[in-house]
Formats: sequence, structure tokens, C-alpha cells
Amino acid sequence: MTPSQLFVAHLAKLGMALCLAGLLMRGRFRLSRCFALYLIACLAGNLSYTVWPDTFFTRGWWIGRHMVYGVLRLGIALELVYLTFSALPGAHAAVRRALLGVLALTFVSLLLLPDGGSYGSFMTTLQPHMLNGTVWLFVATVGVSLLYRVPIHPWHRSIITGFAAYLTVFGVLLRLIQVFGWHMLDVMNALDPLAYVGLLGYWTWMAWREDPVPAVDPVVLATLQPWRA
Repeated sequence: MTPSQLFVAHLAKLGMALCLAGLLMRGRFRLSRCFALYLIACLAGNLSYTVWPDTFFTRGWWIGRHMVYGVLRLGIALELVYLTFSALPGAHAAVRRALLGVLALTFVSLLLLPDGGSYGSFMTTLQPHMLNGTVWLFVATVGVSLLYRVPIHPWHRSIITGFAAYLTVFGVLLRLIQVFGWHMLDVMNALDPLAYVGLLGYWTWMAWREDPVPAVDPVVLATLQPWRA
């Protein structure tokens, strides 16, 4: 690793630790346990390749980590759907159908992965499909919530908007590699960590701040979001 890569990795590590501390101190850990697990997994992965780079700073470990991160992101999307729409069977059914469609397309992409799961095929084939699928899961959640006028918890909204923005940037960088070739990998390695540090900064701010006063009637809110209390 170059000194600049190591510095950005340490910034990301600090952001993850501060965000997790905010979730614990503000009691937001329970609002999305999958998200907390995702941050813990990211922190463990960061520690692995910065503390033991000779062992873990490899392409194989990179693929393994990002497969785990992808599964956890899907788990976050499913958890947020359940928490947001569980009290409304109609809306829950609509989102569930959208989720099943996106998950089916992602699974088919996995089956069609060429080259036996090599680094190149993962970067240019599977990873973009997984990212697109996850982004569309979050978009479907927000879309159905607007359609049925279901309030989304501020912390859940920050998770969705943060992921949607970052994964879009990451997907564009992967697309640059597909279009212009592997020499664009240096561009991705320079820009992607900075975008992720920015994402962690946003999540840390949202994790520590006080929740705004809900605009929804407290009785309605207690019915739709009993877990909020």
C-alpha cells in the first residue's frame, strides 16, 4: 500500500469507529442491526489489510470482503423494508414483489458469471450487477413509501440515501473500467476510498445528531413504527 492509500484507510477506520460509537451512544444500534453488522465487517476488513498487508492485501481477499459486504447490504435493504412496511400489508406486499424481482435478477447474474469467478469477471460483471440490484432495492423502498405515504425513520433514510449516492459513484467507476480498460483502475483506487470516507462522515454526523421532531401524528407513528420506542 502507498502512504496515501494507508492514510485514507485509517480515515475510513476512524469514521467507522465513530459511527459505531454514535449508534451505541444514541441507541440507534437496534434501528438496523444489519447495518451495525455491516460497519463491524467493514472495520474488520479494513483492519485486516492495514495491519497485516502481506497476508490480506490481495485480490482474493478483496473479492471475499466485497462479497460479504454485498450480502450485508442486501440484508440491510430487507431489514429496512420489514421495519418500514410491516404494519401495512398492502405496501409490504408491493415492496416484497419488487425485492423478489431484483434478487432474482442478481441471482441470475451470479449464475452467469464468466471465467469461474476471476478477479476480472467479478469487477466487470458480478459487482456491477450486485450494486445495481442493491441501489434498486433502496429506490423501491423509497418509491413505495412515497406511494403509500409511509414515513421513513430519519436514520433509515440516511442509510438509504448514503448507500444510493455512494453505490452510484462506485458503479460509475466500475463502468469506466469496463469502457476504457484496466488502466482506469488507478482512478478508481484514488477516488473510491475518498467517496467512502465522505459517506462515513455523513453517517457519523447522522448517527450522533438528535432526531428531528416527527411531522407525523405520534399515535400514527407508534402504530407504523412500534420499534421506534
